[in-house]
Amino acid sequence: MRARLAGTAAVVAGCLLSLLASRAIAGDGLTYPSRSVAAAPGSTKTAAVPCPKGTHVLGGGGNLGANYGSALLSHSYPYDGRDRDSRPDDGWKAKGSALDAFVQISVSAVCAPVLPRYRRLSFEVDPTAALTDVEVPCGGQLEVVSGGSRGPVAVRQTDGRPLDHGGSGDGFELGFDNVADDSQTVTGFAICTAAIDVSYAVAGDYTVPARDRGVGSAQCPPAAPNVVGGGQRNGGAPFGAARIVQDYRVPFAGFTTWWAVLDNAAPSSFLFTVTASCVPDL
Repeated sequence: MRARLAGTAAVVAGCLLSLLASRAIAGDGLTYPSRSVAAAPGSTKTAAVPCPKGTHVLGGGGNLGANYGSALLSHSYPYDGRDRDSRPDDGWKAKGSALDAFVQISVSAVCAPVLPRYRRLSFEVDPTAALTDVEVPCGGQLEVVSGGSRGPVAVRQTDGRPLDHGGSGDGFELGFDNVADDSQTVTGFAICTAAIDVSYAVAGDYTVPARDRGVGSAQCPPAAPNVVGGGQRNGGAPFGAARIVQDYRVPFAGFTTWWAVLDNAAPSSFLFTVTASCVPDL
């Protein structure tokens, strides 16, 4: 079944609490492990959380417990552990930078005893430029579950969302800002499946006020209550303006909701939407 479902949303103020370590279970077979690491001002850290034995990562995200302008999440992606294969199915990583305050960098994974397909594609981002609307395709009739990016901290992911093409092959759409003076390479990921029935809840438009923070969410419906991935897309933010602070399944919101928090460094506002990938109990 492919359905684009109307999501309900809530807007919350301030920062959201990061858990030091936890594992939650939703439905049959889905687990949501999470971990946090501390980052000092001026530092960049990568937080990693593995999936439980016998499961594979379906999605994940990152969250920075920071006030406006104090941190940014540059990348979030699946990784390959020290097993015999080379699939990035063993857990999730999130790379974040603390700008002028101590922050907690939290990472959360969505894991299941289902082996999806992992697609990856490299992109070259020109110096001091944006690269927008690029896609990592699933191929064939696979449905997209989630995705992410891996790269240097100078290249900041500004967009990332599951893209449903309605039966013609899905993908994960990405956008980047490269603040370096030379070209940089990033790797985009799409996690795809034919074994799970995925639906998509889309909510927005949310406003990110000038030099302020915007918060949005997309909630899965009762028929497919488990969130397994998600992301956001901003509506034309100027180069260097959009800074992701959270792209994440927030623990206190249960298993149903994907949240996005963006900081806006520009003197004008922009809009963004949030997408959640939703599945029934496995």
